[in-house]
Amino acid sequence: MFATLSLALFAAACGDSATGPGGTFDPEATRQDVEAVTSAIDADEILAGLGLIGNSLGNQMGSPSIIAPSANLTPTLDHLRNFALAGGGSAGPIFPSNLLGVTFVYDDVAGDYVPSTLPGAPAAGVRFLYYAMNPVTEQPVLPLVELGYVDLIDESTALSTRLQVDLVDTSGATPAKLVDYFIDGSFTLNGTTLSVTFVADGFISDGTDQLEFLLTESASYTEGANTLSVTVDHDVTSPTQGVTLTLVGGATLPIDDGGALSADFAVSISDGENVVVFALNFTDTTADGTISFNGTVVIVITGTENSLTFSRPDGSELSQEEIDALDEIGDVADELFDLAEHLLEPMGEIFGTS
Repeated sequence: MFATLSLALFAAACGDSATGPGGTFDPEATRQDVEAVTSAIDADEILAGLGLIGNSLGNQMGSPSIIAPSANLTPTLDHLRNFALAGGGSAGPIFPSNLLGVTFVYDDVAGDYVPSTLPGAPAAGVRFLYYAMNPVTEQPVLPLVELGYVDLIDESTALSTRLQVDLVDTSGATPAKLVDYFIDGSFTLNGTTLSVTFVADGFISDGTDQLEFLLTESASYTEGANTLSVTVDHDVTSPTQGVTLTLVGGATLPIDDGGALSADFAVSISDGENVVVFALNFTDTTADGTISFNGTVVIVITGTENSLTFSRPDGSELSQEEIDALDEIGDVADELFDLAEHLLEPMGEIFGTS
């Protein structure tokens, strides 16, 4: 995904950050707030399973069903133009007719999912059996341990292409829905400017706690330009922990060696009483930003993308404890970006933008 690339750049730049709620700024407390969001559920295995299914979906479908590349266009222009010219919304069914109603099972010899004759798949989509996963290798544990299934359902309209994703765990006494969200993709063509927007909206759960998310990523390209513009707006909430993390921002990304990188992002963390905001701007050569607590700047950031310096507004240095807490928060940001990438993977394979 285009915006995922910019998020990865932001995560790398945040490798030494800081935050915190309470009456005064407390980096460690804010780190704990952030971890409350990402630790609300243990989603590593689920995300690994969704990523594997997304990749396999691309293998099963061959060329993207929504947009087919053409030899005389650059890949970026291919992906946007072909679909935009088809109407800027849904270009037809997501799945080819021969896949509708098919249940796919994992074949450990082939190292991929293969079609089966098992019943139960949705008529307007496909089903993939879901297995116990190794979150490190992102491959099924062998011998295979079947835990449930993932249904991918075409809910497209004339205005957009929409994919519903449901993961149902059938390993317990009663089936439990652990994932329920839709991915909506739409393209527009305005003169020579082509744009694509993806929205993922729903929840992921471990059966007890739940993580709610609304992820929006957009990219636009103007013919003849050597840059790609991306914007992102992510909201992730842990209702049980009462903590919300929001990321908004944009970037201009080079699509060849001659382009220049620039980006600005803001991450806010709220526990219902206090709000901490990380704001960062950077280019190929410089970076600057602030960390604010309830609207007051408490840390100033300067340097470059690969070497950030944090200090208090009066110029004094942070303590090592504060730096360590900020460093961990940067790692948590990486986890959130990984979440978005895995959740959007199925639609990326369908549209050919992965």
